[in-house]
Amino acid sequence: MVYYTLGNINPKYRSKLAAIRLLAMAKSADLRPSGVDIILKRIKEDLEKLSSGVEIQTAGGKKTVYGAVVSLCGDTLAQHEMAGFKEGVGFAYSKCRHCECSFEDMQSQFNEDAFIKRTLEKHIGQCNEIEKTQTDLVRNSLKTTYGINRRSMLVEFPLFDLIQQTPQDIMHVILEGIAPLEVKCVLNHLIQAGYIDLDTINSGILGFPYSPLDVRDRPTPISVSTITSNDNKLKQSSGQMLVLLRILPFILQSLEENEHCHLLLELIEIVFIAFAPVLSNATVDKLKTLTENHLKHWKALFPDHNVTPKQHYMIHLPSQIKSLGPMVRHMCMRFESKHVFFKQRATKQNFKNICKSLMNHNQIYESCHNVDHSVHPVLANEREMGPVSEVSKIQELTEKLWVLGIREVQHAVSLKWVVIHGNKYITHKSLVLAKVQNGNIPQFGQVVNIFVVNSTCIYFECQLCQTVCFNRQRMSYQVEQPEHASPTELVKAENSQASILGEL
Repeated sequence: MVYYTLGNINPKYRSKLAAIRLLAMAKSADLRPSGVDIILKRIKEDLEKLSSGVEIQTAGGKKTVYGAVVSLCGDTLAQHEMAGFKEGVGFAYSKCRHCECSFEDMQSQFNEDAFIKRTLEKHIGQCNEIEKTQTDLVRNSLKTTYGINRRSMLVEFPLFDLIQQTPQDIMHVILEGIAPLEVKCVLNHLIQAGYIDLDTINSGILGFPYSPLDVRDRPTPISVSTITSNDNKLKQSSGQMLVLLRILPFILQSLEENEHCHLLLELIEIVFIAFAPVLSNATVDKLKTLTENHLKHWKALFPDHNVTPKQHYMIHLPSQIKSLGPMVRHMCMRFESKHVFFKQRATKQNFKNICKSLMNHNQIYESCHNVDHSVHPVLANEREMGPVSEVSKIQELTEKLWVLGIREVQHAVSLKWVVIHGNKYITHKSLVLAKVQNGNIPQFGQVVNIFVVNSTCIYFECQLCQTVCFNRQRMSYQVEQPEHASPTELVKAENSQASILGEL
């Protein structure tokens, strides 16, 4: 399955499933004889037309549109197959598609600058060397040394760098690789050393007061068989793993001085930065230092565990963020959600040519969306409103709106809850970022009322809290509600600072 999405769409719309379009579909068995390049060749032809400009008719007249691939996203196996690298990195001397890293160096070097970086020019030269070799023995030896199986059609994509534009997927690398491995090792150590028992951990998971956003991905209790198994899995989905990382500092708060818990806090801080939607250059540089120190700490606490390729891939995240932007914009989580649409249909269609059936259904589905909606489903506001009631203090609301520049209030209602772009806000439960004080200290507010003004604008009436500090042991801000009654403030829901953070 090959999907695409447009990078110039606002991220809050780009994450919607309607913005993720099917590009190609094929059975793996059908691709074995000819390889995946037969699909890439067809895509390359379209990209060559886009790179030179395609003229389209719009309401404002004819316009020339240009396009190119920004990044190729996928898990390690998929990206290596598409790019022509060894799919199983265990069979290659150079185990990384971004640097020439050996297994031995992977265990001792944790700074990206210590490795020889791959470049597109060098990659093409290595492919030429493999292709010119006369004997199979030497050819296979070069493939193993370079970690390359073949020259990929991606090399011929216009305006595309096969090395720089195949970023690591933080969902597969961190949430399905590094996090389960390290969390499982640390929890195993804490349980075996008698610092905590599994029942206490599971009680913390079940009893944690999850926010309306996190409750959808509430982690499942960890069974004895899971924690004692020899694999590196915790049997949590990617979303559940992300929530588990957030709540672990609270579950393990009685062990805050434990060295192994400090290792987890380092990992959690790395995850928070890697998944951040906006980053400064200083924060990216901090991520580089954090990653290096974390891997050294991991090797010191668990000397019998090898540094895995996925742990090594972390050291490339800072440079990829500087090159392509926040990695959260290049991960596969929403593409995985798109899979559900096709998986549900796969069992309801004929099996003679299932790819054709799914393609036809998808085209009809997308065409219906384009015809039946006055606003395209990609750009439509996702709003779901809870129970509506009359505003009791309309004059007070009008005065506060006047300060915000709303001169005329024709209609206003109050809501119990509202869903905006997938985030659910509940009165007296949700916290939002109200404003940023001097010194970049955030000030949070508890949502006490939700108003819909003039049928379109949504405002949160917030009771501001006092930000005490950033508690590094909990990896969260510590806030206090005011002791005495204080005026509330209105925050516009569409404001970028009004994002759901937690529950009181």
